[in-house]
Amino acid sequence: FLGKVEFNHFRRNIAHEPVVLQVQNGVPEIVLPLEQASKKLIMPIPHPVEEPQIGVLEKGIFIVVVVVVTAGTLIILAALLLVSFYRQRHAEKIESLLTIEPEQLQIINLPVQLGTTWESGKARLRNTLVA
Repeated sequence: FLGKVEFNHFRRNIAHEPVVLQVQNGVPEIVLPLEQASKKLIMPIPHPVEEPQIGVLEKGIFIVVVVVVTAGTLIILAALLLVSFYRQRHAEKIESLLTIEPEQLQIINLPVQLGTTWESGKARLRNTLVA
């Protein structure tokens, strides 16, 4: 408050005359009392500008929903691609560990046939004795 302040027995400031504001084109304007008015009072009060709607949603909310759904879909797709890539690499790694090429073996003893049965040979694979 600028200026003098004086209260009556109802605790109201009687030193200033109250003003009435009206928002016109997004700007608050003094419309009453007429001596202090910066703009004329518009009666009836103008209706607010309605947001354009898409279906039952306002345009802004619709855009947010589309962005969230699109982002969620892309995140799920990226996760599925990562899982698929990981599984493929994991399967290749397991296969490479389980597949033994003859060149990887250092033969110690060859298998020997004892009558109708065979005795397994011995070899070394990556510093491990295998039969």
